[in-house]
Amino acid sequence: MKTFQSYLTENSIFSLPTKDYSDLIQKVKNKKLVPIWRGFGKMSIPYEDDIVVFDPTHLVRRSANTINFYNLYLSEIDSNWKKFPPRNKSLICSFDKNEALFYANEKRNIILVIPLNLDENIGICPEEDFWVSFPTIYELFGFSEKFEFEFNGLITNLITLTLSFDDFNTRNTFETKENLLNTLKELEEKIQKDKDLEEFIKTKGHKIQILFQFFKKNGVLNGLKILFDPSTNGFQLMKYKDIPKTYIDAPKECWLSGKAICIPEKQYRRIIQNFIDK
Repeated sequence: MKTFQSYLTENSIFSLPTKDYSDLIQKVKNKKLVPIWRGFGKMSIPYEDDIVVFDPTHLVRRSANTINFYNLYLSEIDSNWKKFPPRNKSLICSFDKNEALFYANEKRNIILVIPLNLDENIGICPEEDFWVSFPTIYELFGFSEKFEFEFNGLITNLITLTLSFDDFNTRNTFETKENLLNTLKELEEKIQKDKDLEEFIKTKGHKIQILFQFFKKNGVLNGLKILFDPSTNGFQLMKYKDIPKTYIDAPKECWLSGKAICIPEKQYRRIIQNFIDK
């Protein structure tokens, strides 16, 4: 059986606490700090009783079950998102305990996440999930539900059709910032200069035609900035200490890229019942 120490050796995103964090736990208990929750998933504390410190220094998240477009684009290319914690180096959480439970494992374990730096910037979605937080995209395409897979599919298909990429080149596009940026610039040039391309795209699906026309009017890089604009779509950036009490249990996804203490919920309950002043 793999030991906890061997897990820590192999996965340096977690470490054992080296100091007493009871003051932070006390502030969360007394609602002076808003609790942040995360369901146990692929990147979780190895055993449900462990209290550990999360350190994102060596973390690089990739999109699960779909292309790595938005992780790369928002984290490393779009200047509108520069002040936000990079999504590909962040712990994705929620203020809503029930939403965290939705993403929990079969044991329905969730962890309390407390940033160690109270001035830590926290990215906050206007809705319960990142991919239902973009009315700009919903309105353009008429999406009726989470659109991550559909939008990723549209931009992948447009790249493949426009640039005549094979599967290898398409996959390679989403591997690095440089590859993606070069591909988006090449796509923009092709859309603006190839007069026969528009007629070809008209033979394809309705939504890919919408995306093509939007890029033709606004440019690819500028068009993506319009669609994903955090201000227009209602995203917020707050220091952890400044998040108001009204956000307790609010159905909003949030994310952070700084060090944080991670406490399994049952351990948190045991701590506040037995060790923290009431």
